Amino acid sequence: MKQLKPWQRLLILLVATLSLAIAPTASWAEGADDIVDVYFFHSESCPHCHEQMPLMQDIDAYNEDVDVHIIEVSQETDKFRQYLQEHNIQTGAVPRTAIGELSFIGYDPTSGPREYIEAYSGYIGYRNQIVMAVSEAVGHDIQLAQATAPSATTHHWWLAALPMLYLLSGVPLRDRLKLPQARRYWIGGFAAVLLLCLFLTIGLMPESAIRGFAQGLPLSPCS
Repeated sequence: MKQLKPWQRLLILLVATLSLAIAPTASWAEGADDIVDVYFFHSESCPHCHEQMPLMQDIDAYNEDVDVHIIEVSQETDKFRQYLQEHNIQTGAVPRTAIGELSFIGYDPTSGPREYIEAYSGYIGYRNQIVMAVSEAVGHDIQLAQATAPSATTHHWWLAALPMLYLLSGVPLRDRLKLPQARRYWIGGFAAVLLLCLFLTIGLMPESAIRGFAQGLPLSPCS
């Protein structure tokens, strides 16, 4: 067997060393291509931004193939301005969540449809739509620590039960309710229960539903 010359052995050793050095770099580059970048533009003075922040932190912490860039607009003005200019967005309202070519404006912790708001150049920031957009971008359901957000159509059945229970109370009181004064008190109590249920229904109703009834935008982005 013909022995290799010193310079040939040196060349082979050099090629092997370069191959080992390049291999990890190529693997890292491939992994970087699989990572989905999500941009969350927020403001410290925006209550809706604070409400959305835990969701974005969860997405970033529990999904290795998602990189959430959390950008405070007053501290990183250039990045926010650049994003708005590149996407021809005229409003600087926040929170704004960018996932690929999708842009979500505002935040609503309930579930809702993917609805585009022309005035804000973005989709309504329903929690389920943001999660769905990230899942679509990575190609699988993402992991979250938080429980599923309540649906905007959640019904509080017990509110309807309160007036019924009050009406049933009239059965054992039927003898006393024959007296005019007692009957007036009982009817007044029933009216008070109905009024209480009305206020509780409005108070527990999702904010998006209230805004929908008022024919306003179902989001309140901060300027």
